[in-house]
Amino acid sequence: MILCRNETDSTEISYMNTDKKRKKNMTDNPQKNDIPVSDQGKKSQKNPVAGNQNFIRIVWLFLLTVPFYLFLIFYRSPSDRPKWERKDPMLVYPSSSSPPTSAYPGETAVTSDSPLPVFQADLQEGIKLFNQEKYREAIALFDKALAEKPDFADAYNNRGNAYSCLGEYDRGIEDFNKALKLNPKQGETYFNRGMAYYYQNKIEEAHQDFNVAIRYSPKDPYIYYYRGNIFFYKKDYARAMSDYNQAIRLDPDFADAYAHRGDIHSITGNYNQGIEDYNKAIKLDPKNPRTYLSRGLAYYHQEKYPQALDDLNTCINFNPRDPLLYYHRGNIQAKLGEDDSAISDFDKALELKPDITEAYINRGNIYCKYHQWERALSDFEEALKLDPSSASAAYNRAKTLEALDRKTDALSAYKKLQQLLPPNSPRQKNLEEDIKRLEREGI
Repeated sequence: MILCRNETDSTEISYMNTDKKRKKNMTDNPQKNDIPVSDQGKKSQKNPVAGNQNFIRIVWLFLLTVPFYLFLIFYRSPSDRPKWERKDPMLVYPSSSSPPTSAYPGETAVTSDSPLPVFQADLQEGIKLFNQEKYREAIALFDKALAEKPDFADAYNNRGNAYSCLGEYDRGIEDFNKALKLNPKQGETYFNRGMAYYYQNKIEEAHQDFNVAIRYSPKDPYIYYYRGNIFFYKKDYARAMSDYNQAIRLDPDFADAYAHRGDIHSITGNYNQGIEDYNKAIKLDPKNPRTYLSRGLAYYHQEKYPQALDDLNTCINFNPRDPLLYYHRGNIQAKLGEDDSAISDFDKALELKPDITEAYINRGNIYCKYHQWERALSDFEEALKLDPSSASAAYNRAKTLEALDRKTDALSAYKKLQQLLPPNSPRQKNLEEDIKRLEREGI
C-alpha cells in the first residue's frame, strides 16, 4: 500500500502574554517625574548611574526572554509534524520519488539531508519497480532488504504483495504471516492477506482478515469495499450496502463503490437508484466497461432498449473480445426487432466462447420465429449438451420437434421434461396440455 504525505492542518496555538504591564506613576509633567523629592521637600539632582543600570537590566531581560518565545513559536511537536497515509491498497510506503521524513516503526528517523540505510533504499527501489509492474525485479530488491534486515516487516508485506500480483498467493500469504508476526497491529497487512485469500476464493478467511483490518484501520475505504463484496457474494445485501456506503463516506470519489451499490439497487428492483449510482461511477471513471454494462442491463430491465444498446456499444468499443457483451447486445437487438443483428451478435459470442448455453437458446428462438426449424433444433440440442437440466432448452426442443412433424419424439421429450420439473412448476400445466393434445392425435 502506498502512503502519501498528509498535509494536516497546522494547529494554531495562542500564547498568553505573561509580561505584566508596568504601572505608570508618571505625572503630567515629564520633568518632575525625573526629579525625586526628598523628605525635606528639596529637589535632588538626577543620578546618571542609576539610569544606566536600568538600561542594562532591560537589555539582559530582552536577551533572555526573546529566544524562549522564538522557541515556542517555531517548535513543532512530533504529533504536529507531517504524517503518512496510504492511498493505494497495495503498497505500504511511498515511492522513492518522495521518501518519508518520519521514521519507520522502530527505526531511526531519516531526513532529506541524510542517505537512506541500505535496507530502506532497497525497499524504496522495490516499490518503484512494483509500481511499474516489474514484480520479479521488485521481489529481488525486497530479498536484498530482508538479507540486510531480517526483521523488516514492511519488506515482507511488500514482497507478499508482489507475489500476490503474480498469482502466487500461497507465497504471498506466507510473507504476510511473517510481517504480522513482527508487527501484529498493521491493518494494511491484514488487508493484503485478506486480498490474497479473496482471490483464492477463500471467502471466510478473507472476511476474517478484513474484520481485523477495519479494527486497526477504520478509515480505510478499500477494506469496507472489499468486505462489502464478500457480503454481496453471500447475498447479504443489507450489510453489503452498509459497507459500500461507508466506503463512499470515507472516499466520495470511489467509483467502484458506487457501481457495486448500484448493483444492489438493480438486484432488488430499484433500477432508478441503480442507474443514479452508475451515472456517478461513470462520471468518476468513464473508461470502466463494467459500469456501462451494469447500467445497460438496468435500462434493459426498464425496457429502455435504445439506452441499453448505447451502453452495450460503449462496452464493446472498450473490450471487443468479451463474449458476454455480444450476448447481452444480442438480447437487446432481439427486443428492438433487429433479428439479423441479434443473430450476428450471438454468433460472435459463441465464436469467442462456445459454452454460452443461453446464446444457443436465444438464437434458436429467433430461428423458430422464421420457421428455420432445423437450425433451431440444432441450437436447442447444443444447449442441452451444455446444460441437460435447462427446462427452456428442453421445452423449446420438444416444440421444434413437433413443428418438424416428429410428434413421437416430441411426446417423449414432453414426458421426459415433465418428470424433471417440480410438480408446482408453472410449466407443468403447459406440458400436460401438450401431452394430452398429442395423445388425442393418436401419437
